[in-house]
Amino acid sequence: MSVIRLQNENGDKNIVYEFDDSSVPLGEGGMGRVFRGRRIDLAHNIKRDVAIKMMFADLPDHVIERARREASIRVVNDNLLEMIDFVEVKERNAYGQILSTHYHVVSEFLDGINLDELLEGRTTNHNGKPNGMAERLYAEYLNNRKKFVGFVFRNILSGIMALHYSGYIHRDVDPSNIMVTSEGKIKLIDFGIARPLNAIGNPDRHLTNTGQFIGKPNYAAPELIMGDISHQDNRTDIYALGIMLFQLMVGHLPFEGPLHEVSDKQLHSKLPLSEVNDHVIRKIIRKATEKKQEKRYQTAAEFLVDIDRWISSNMGSKPGRTNGGGEVKTIMKTSVIAASVAVIVATGYVMAKKLIPNYFSQQNPIAEDIVDTPPAPDIPIPPKMEPPKTIKDAETLMMDKSTALSGFELLNTLVDKGDYSATFLKSRLYFDPSKHKEDGLFYDDDWSKMRENCGINWDNNKAHKLLMDAFEIKDSDYVSLYELGCDFKSGRDRGCERDGGYAKWCFEEANKALESVPDDEAEKYKKQIKNKMGSLKDKKAKRPGNALTISSTPSSSAPKIDLSIKDAGDELLDGLGKDKKNKLDFQNY
Repeated sequence: MSVIRLQNENGDKNIVYEFDDSSVPLGEGGMGRVFRGRRIDLAHNIKRDVAIKMMFADLPDHVIERARREASIRVVNDNLLEMIDFVEVKERNAYGQILSTHYHVVSEFLDGINLDELLEGRTTNHNGKPNGMAERLYAEYLNNRKKFVGFVFRNILSGIMALHYSGYIHRDVDPSNIMVTSEGKIKLIDFGIARPLNAIGNPDRHLTNTGQFIGKPNYAAPELIMGDISHQDNRTDIYALGIMLFQLMVGHLPFEGPLHEVSDKQLHSKLPLSEVNDHVIRKIIRKATEKKQEKRYQTAAEFLVDIDRWISSNMGSKPGRTNGGGEVKTIMKTSVIAASVAVIVATGYVMAKKLIPNYFSQQNPIAEDIVDTPPAPDIPIPPKMEPPKTIKDAETLMMDKSTALSGFELLNTLVDKGDYSATFLKSRLYFDPSKHKEDGLFYDDDWSKMRENCGINWDNNKAHKLLMDAFEIKDSDYVSLYELGCDFKSGRDRGCERDGGYAKWCFEEANKALESVPDDEAEKYKKQIKNKMGSLKDKKAKRPGNALTISSTPSSSAPKIDLSIKDAGDELLDGLGKDKKNKLDFQNY
């Protein structure tokens, strides 16, 4: 075993990365090998699994610059790979002179299967472990193609929309850069040749020059084939999406053969759309893959409108999407609306924000024409539409000190709406992990930064109350179950009264929920739960709920009172009314 420890000389000195370069790589490409590693926050003893790309030595400068730019794309979205860091390690001699520099790209660790592998029937990860999501999707690919395409393609569009909205184009969209994770997510990965939109037309000194082709010809738009950088924009990705939509529907690429022949066909030949057995999808693909950019969909949002209409026509109802355990959620991220498509996109944006169905009925499909882009209307152009505000938006704002207060305000709005993730996050922002060493084990270092940026003071009483609120919203998340169990086992140091029965129930339920969690992640929690359960073996497990535990910090002028509903008496509950029994908030007794 050869463990390499990395630290970014220009970054946080408390953050280090570790990986074993003698282990089997997760993958290997032209830039380097990718290993599974860990990100360690030394200040809080927090560890997180990551993927670390160890770049080959003696790479050209322009390759290093691409890797640096790839690592700088920090867009947080459920359908995008999260980039974390770019680490340079300088090797020096005894005199401090630099002998060599080693480069590493750090991203989130994904356990999954690439879409191109899934299309060939592979449903296990690189270790041979089955991927349940991939198995279900492959069965749909074989037996219910429209259902498969609707679910997969809309997730891909969601990631592209988020990337475009954040000011980047991918330029390498194809199934090998789409991953189906074991957690049931579909993610766009590999930003190696992505570019900021505002850099188009201004070639980078070390990167791509006009006349050079970069990407994969099988999915490349004409402007990409020609190396015409000044005209590469979000519509370049839309062309690739159109090619991939053809492939998903038909089962093979529209143009195949030697690369030079494929490149020529991308420039001059029409797609064999007669092979697509769906009238509406044919029109969608035709519009997405127009040779002239101005004839394509101008935004991913416009593309999504027609996909949603197709999904709706197959379903015979409003668009919606179901995730795994039946929990429906909105996944759309909108984009800037082009003036030339103001009417269709403004109308379609409202429809696209609604939930998109995962399941199709193939009976009685309704053929629906795709409306051509109308001329610019005489009515005023609608203003740019902002995307729905989510917990990810709040986190992004709070990670920046200049926008932290706006982020915290958004977080509070989401908490008021009953958002589980927002309520749990807020509880952790108030939680002090320093009381017990093990409390910091699963404390995310980003929480510390958000708390500091927002000027939040530790308050474990408030943290526990918010954690109980989160539990009432969703009682099946192993993370909050574990934290709640720790609260009830520890007692006052964590803002509540000690109750071994509650703690035991929470830990037992967390263990059940961990059965569906990747092994390494689950093992960390299970080890801690086993240690904590030792002293609870004689306790009778009981679900926290009707009994509200309160530990209040008294004001200087008031006597200290510790209350629990069990001791307060039934008269108190009857006087409060049935609807308020679980919503008490005692302060300053």
